[in-house]
Amino acid sequence: MTIKPSIVAVGTYQKIQNPRLIFLGTGFAFGSGNHIATNSHVLPEATLPDGPEIAVLLSKRNGENKLRRAKIVTKDPAHDLAVLRIDGHPLPSPLS
Repeated sequence: MTIKPSIVAVGTYQKIQNPRLIFLGTGFAFGSGNHIATNSHVLPEATLPDGPEIAVLLSKRNGENKLRRAKIVTKDPAHDLAVLRIDGHPLPSPLS
């Protein structure tokens, strides 16, 4: 099975946590390729200075995975939707 490069895993990352990465859902790139649509319930309620960061795991065609930090752009719990922004090289976007 091939996972499209615009599909990502979304969760939290914390250095002092074991496991460090906890993935809670998925998302997909849209627009410029630096925005990720996901569900709001997969994001932490509040990000504290020493708390978990939002993490997005990218899957590349060669089987290599890359972790990127993400920031919340907007969150709509009533409709269970959220938009994240990732820095760096944009992902291919199926909805551009």
